[in-house]
Amino acid sequence: MIFKLRCAGAVGMALALSACGGSDSSPVVGETGPVTYVDFNEMSIDAQTLSSQYIETDGRLLIERSSAENLPTTGAASYYGFVTGTLEGQGLIGQIAVTADFEGDAITGTASNFIHETNGAYSGTLTAAGLVRTEAHMVITQFSATLEGTLSNDGNDYVTEIALEGDFLTADHAAIGGNVVGYVGDDFLVGGFAAER
Repeated sequence: MIFKLRCAGAVGMALALSACGGSDSSPVVGETGPVTYVDFNEMSIDAQTLSSQYIETDGRLLIERSSAENLPTTGAASYYGFVTGTLEGQGLIGQIAVTADFEGDAITGTASNFIHETNGAYSGTLTAAGLVRTEAHMVITQFSATLEGTLSNDGNDYVTEIALEGDFLTADHAAIGGNVVGYVGDDFLVGGFAAER
């Protein structure tokens, strides 16, 4: 579920935003899935509103991760949210849709609709593949995945690889969150991600 909230005032970098009021507003998910954003500031507000419930801007958890005994061993769960980070000192945000297959111990999904704070929209879709580790000890994340593909901006193509290291969150694994490290072309990306069922 992706929160569509609006805050008054100017919006800075995605990682510098403070949480807006009204966090109990209803989430908005379109009939065919999550809302697709076209404006960096609008996406920044919603990404920060969702993420600030679960993670710091660098991906460190704000709440305890789901306990192993509360995670299912069958079935799957799909999560929708945001990857947020800094690229060349400015904000970059994308939308993620990932599925955790608890029976097959696998993560699949996509990341797309990336928007840069000054360079605008990037076209292209990254594909996610990874592992679920429901029995992971506290020093090991409960899942890891890699987003891979090519993003394009202003006529240039950027081979992209972004690692997601995170955990299932809340007693009923209703969210996921963690840190993000990777490259968009030759430029280093660092930040966090959060998503909800």
